[in-house]
Order: sequence, then C-alpha cells, then structure tokens
Amino acid sequence: MKCTACHCSYRHIPPAPVLFDGTWRRLAHKRENLCWNCFMSRMEERGLPPITLADLRPCPFNHERTGYFDFFKRNASPELIETWLRWLGNATEQDRLWQAEQDRHYQEWKRRTNYQEALI
Repeated sequence: MKCTACHCSYRHIPPAPVLFDGTWRRLAHKRENLCWNCFMSRMEERGLPPITLADLRPCPFNHERTGYFDFFKRNASPELIETWLRWLGNATEQDRLWQAEQDRHYQEWKRRTNYQEALI
C-alpha cells in the first residue's frame, strides 16, 4: 500500500493514524491513504488543530501496530484513556466474533461441498 498523495511506500514512512470519519474528512477523501508526512502537511495547510486521542479510532492498528495510542495518550486525561481502551476492547471483541462467524460459515461450506473430496 502507498500514500495516495505522494505515492511513497509505507516501508519507508509510516501510514497516518486511523481517525474517526469526521476528523479524517477534514484532511482527506474517505478513500485516501496518507503517510505520516502528508498527514502532518495537510493539517498545517488547512490550519487544523492538533489531533488528540479523542480523534484516534480505537483499533489494533493504532494501538498495537503503529504505537499511535502511546504517542497521543501523553496529553490525554486518564478518563479519556480509560474510555479509549474500553472502546478498543469492544472493537477487538466484535472483530473476534465476526472472524468466528466467518470461520463457521467456511466450515459449513466445506462440509456441504465435500471440500476434502474436491481436493483429491
């Protein structure tokens, strides 16, 4: 995946954080992907206030993969941090339930179509 603004690879520059839609749309089209540099440039160009933890979508990408949670929580209140982590837990649980449902549908499909026989 690449930044849609400068076309750089995310191997060299990290992607922008995942934000709530209302915040993201002040910076980019909903289908745009921005790198950190383009993200910061657009914020400056548009005179937007700094992003806070309240703008950051609670998801594993922001929490575990990129460390954005740790970066933005520095200036957040303990109540906001607690709420954000609770939302993250809910989002993670919903994702786990969705994945379990997809696995169940796949197993049913395999059973109905005699998937093992089709491989032979």
